Order: sequence, then structure tokens, then C-alpha cells
Amino acid sequence: LSYFNHVFWDTEIFLVPFFIYTHPETARTLLAYRYRNLDGARQKARGLGHKGALFPWESADKGVETTPPYGIGPRGEMIPILSGLLEHHISADIGWATWEYWKCTGDDEFLERMGVELLLETARFWVSRASRDELGRYHIPMVVGPDEYHEGVDDNAYTNVLARYNIERALDAYAWLGERAPDKAAELGERIGLTPGELTHWRNVADALVDGFDPATGLYEQFAGFFDMDDVDPAALAARPLAADLLLGRDVTLKSKVVKQADVVMLCYVLPDEIPSDVALANLRYYEPITSHGSSLSPGIHAALAARLGNVKLAIEAFHMAAEVDLSDNMGNAARGLHMATMGGVWQAAVMGFGGVRRHDETLVLDPHLPEEWTSLSFALRFRGARLRITVRPGELDVTIVDVPATVVIGRRAHLLEAGEHHFRRSRGTWEEEI
Repeated sequence: LSYFNHVFWDTEIFLVPFFIYTHPETARTLLAYRYRNLDGARQKARGLGHKGALFPWESADKGVETTPPYGIGPRGEMIPILSGLLEHHISADIGWATWEYWKCTGDDEFLERMGVELLLETARFWVSRASRDELGRYHIPMVVGPDEYHEGVDDNAYTNVLARYNIERALDAYAWLGERAPDKAAELGERIGLTPGELTHWRNVADALVDGFDPATGLYEQFAGFFDMDDVDPAALAARPLAADLLLGRDVTLKSKVVKQADVVMLCYVLPDEIPSDVALANLRYYEPITSHGSSLSPGIHAALAARLGNVKLAIEAFHMAAEVDLSDNMGNAARGLHMATMGGVWQAAVMGFGGVRRHDETLVLDPHLPEEWTSLSFALRFRGARLRITVRPGELDVTIVDVPATVVIGRRAHLLEAGEHHFRRSRGTWEEEI
């Protein structure tokens, strides 16, 4: 109720994945809402001097920006709300969810009718948003990343890498449409004014877009200049979750290495095939201690990534923190409404973290990491037409397949599982099916 039922990036990143794997019809409906409001996103992009589609940070019935320009601070002062003006990663979030839905469901009709256009128009925005320097590199200046403690930053890693991913998937989707339905591809290209030269430029921008990655350390700099900011005493962040901007003051958080919520950690989580596990682990180790979890969205993602990477102790701590947002009201605001996106994060931590579920191209990967204090974890999934029931126990994995066969990667080996029950046992670090 606090946000008047407005739609944020929470929908695509925290809720759509739940529905993709449990009720894909609802996931499609949520993405269809974005498609129906493409004109509002185009309007916002034009209003800021850009091309393509920039979706509103807060969206309602008409898909136009509804973020208020100001909020009231703890001392009654008026504070500008810059998310509506600068938190542009939402367009890449929608692009990511569009691609994820298609790959997990095989819903070609959706991609042909709605998804390709969504990807193209969000990609077009990013290309128009990027600026070229004298060395030929492209930058995205003046943004707010998921970490809203730092405003008007340049080259936020989450934003830039998701923008690049958005552009690349748009090119892939348009090529797919050209092979599947060349007449429809030509009609779409003509309707939105797409030219071969523009597509070539998109590839050049994607290839030259800076991302803040340092191969020597394996770290992504959260944004340009982040590593040079002031350190914060870890003791000041010990009682997490906490609103560090209120505890330390906005003047401190604006110039310090303290993070409101999963930012680079979120990047490592949503793109597991793009970012190797060792790189994700290095970034989790660096950013976790300086993250205050000042947003209820944050701890579930930390839990999911930590579990996926095998740090089960850290994962279970973050999982409890996320679950207690509503169960224990540990952020003090549950009376204003339950945190739906937090629930989506808790589900992802359980299923995609401890359960080890993720998508690799068009296959389902299972790599569970069960906490010692859990005797079992059981959940149902849908993936590319198959219905699955998965139960994880210490050293054991049961997979029941209903309807159609499913290709499942378990222990780095792909198994084409026919309908029926399948039992796997872990021995000497490998999973073997027991016949």
C-alpha cells in the first residue's frame, strides 16, 4: 500500500522469475503489461532526449512516470527523489526478464509478437544513452544503480553490463525473428525505423561499453570512482539490516563505500553464464561486508548468490534476514504492507540458491547446496513444457518429471529425463543416477 500498487523493477527481477518457474502464464501477463505500455516508455525516453524505450521507475495504469519528485526526510526536509530521473536500469531489467521468460518457456509466439519489439526498443534506448570518449569507449553517465545511496554516478557496473546484455539479446532476437518469420521481421523493422546500419552501430556500442571490471582482482567497480571513496567502520554496519543513510547521514553515505542493497552482487546473480563463479565469489566477498541491506530486496539476493557459490553459512544468515522482514518486522515497516518482492527473493534464495536451480541456455541446471540444519528441501517447477517435482536431501536428489521429457544438468552432466521418477545419489563429489 505504501507505493499505491505501482510497478517497479521489483516485478521483473523478484517476481517474474517465481512465475516463470511456477506459473508462466502469469509471467507472460506481467511482461505483456510492459509491452502494452511501450508508448509510455518511448515518451519518457524522448522527454529526456533519448531514443527507444525508457520504462518509468514507478508505473501505473498508463505506463508513464509516476515517481514523485520529492520526499520528506527524517527532519521534515524536502529531499529530491532522483530514481524517476536517473534509475534507468529498469529498461535492462525488463529486457533481461523478456529473454529469461522466452528461454525458460519456449514461448515463441510471445517473443515473435511482443518480446522482440521490447528487446529492440530497450536496446535502442541504451545505445542512445551511451556516449563515446576519445578512445572509442562508450560510457553511460549520470545514473542511479540499485544502490540508491549514490546518485548521479557514471558507469554503474550493474547498469552497463545489463545494458550490454540487453543490446546483445536484442540483436539475437531480431536475427531469430528474421529466420523464423522474415516478413514479420521486415514489417517490425520498418514500423520502428530500424536499419542495418543502426544494428551495426548497436554491436559496436555493446563491444566498447565499459563495465568497470578489473581482471587483476576479479572485481567490478560498482561505479567510476567507487574504490576511491571513504571507508566505513564495519562496526557501524554490524546491526543489519539498517538504513545507513539515516544512521550515518546522507552526507556520509554519498561519499562512502557503503552499499544500500545488492548491486554488483545482483549483477553476479542475474547473469551466472556471463560472470564466472570465481569472479562472482570475489565480488560477493568484497561487497557483502559493506552492504547495509537498507532495502528489503537485498538479503534474499545475497542469500541466493552465496548459496549458489557454496557459502552456505553466509547464505543461511542472509536467508533468515530476508524471511524476517515480514515474519519479525525487522525493518519496522510491515504494518504498511507485506513485502511481495522480498517474498520473491526468499523463494529465489530457497529454490535457486539452496536448491541450485538456474537456466543454462535451454537446459535446467540443478546444483543444490543444502544447509546442514535442513533435512530436506522440496519444490515444484515448470520448465519448457515439463512439470518437475524436486526433493533435495543430504547426498540425495529426487526428480519427478510430468508431461514431457526435460534436459537437466546435474553434476555438470546433461541428463534427458523421461516422464517418471529419477533418483540421484552424490558420491565422491559427483551425482549418479540410480537405476
